[in-house]
Amino acid sequence: MENALIDGNHNASLLAEDADNAGETQRLKSRGGALLTAAGPSASSLGDGVKDVSTAGTAERLVAASTSCRWVIVVAKYGNAGKVYVGASTVDASNERGAPLDPGDSIRLDVEDLHEVWLDVESNGDGVSFVYGKE
Repeated sequence: MENALIDGNHNASLLAEDADNAGETQRLKSRGGALLTAAGPSASSLGDGVKDVSTAGTAERLVAASTSCRWVIVVAKYGNAGKVYVGASTVDASNERGAPLDPGDSIRLDVEDLHEVWLDVESNGDGVSFVYGKE
C-alpha cells in the first residue's frame, strides 16, 4: 500500500482533491524529492524574479522597491555554493540568523511587500529565484 506522502518510487508526493471538479484526485509532486504546496491568500496574478547577493555577509533586499504581494515563494538556486538565509533586515548568514536554504530548497512567506524580505548568503554571488502572488 502506498503512503499518501511518499509515492511508489519513494519520492515526496501528496494526494489532493480538487474541490471544483467534484472529487477529482491528483498527485502533486516536485523535482528533487521536495514537495511544494501553496495554500493561503489567493492572488489575482503572478510575478517572478531572480536575485543574486553580491557579497556574503551583507544582507540585501529581495527587490529594490516596494512591491505589493500576497505571498512569495523563494527558491535557492541549484548552482549555489552555499546556503542562502531568508528573513528580515537582521538576516545574517555568518550567525545563521534567518531561514537557511540549501541549493534547491524553498520557503513560502505570506507577506504584503517583497521589499520587506531580505537575503544573505554564505558564498559571494549566490542567489534565489522567486515567484509571488499579486493582489
